[in-house]
Amino acid sequence: MSFVISYPLSANTDGITLASGTSFSMHADFFNAWKDEALAARVRNCLDQGVKCNSAGNF
Repeated sequence: MSFVISYPLSANTDGITLASGTSFSMHADFFNAWKDEALAARVRNCLDQGVKCNSAGNF
């Protein structure tokens, strides 16, 4: 899983830091609430097949 954030800055970014420190301190939390069967079906039918599905797991 990747979470990519881009901030369009037109200024010199030297010396800019996050409140938590360097950019390496940035993080996010993920809570999985899928039912095991529903998640397994979407992985099998969408991710493993390399296709993009909607939230219902359909093409």
